[in-house]
Amino acid sequence: MNNSFYSYEELKELGLKSFGSNVLISRKASLYSPEKISIGNNVRIDDFSLLSGKICIGNNVHISAGCYLYAGDAGIVFEDYSCISSRSAVYAITDDYSGEYFINPTVEEEF
Repeated sequence: MNNSFYSYEELKELGLKSFGSNVLISRKASLYSPEKISIGNNVRIDDFSLLSGKICIGNNVHISAGCYLYAGDAGIVFEDYSCISSRSAVYAITDDYSGEYFINPTVEEEF
């Protein structure tokens, strides 16, 4: 096994909501809120990908290098046999750019 991917034991320690068999996640990928991420069987997540929020990944899915998935609580679903090309981004959420509110994660919710 190539040690650039997490081992089965290490995957258990990541705190994922669930994961199946033959899951390859690069050690260079970033997972935020892993307790909200479900992963099926035969999944590969490559270097420099960022997964954040409620994400459901089916079976036989490939997340290519440098992909950004911002799901928040709205969620993102990758169905079986799907993939995303390198350097792609998927947003289920975003900031409010209307000018009515401040934006960035350091500003209190009330503003």
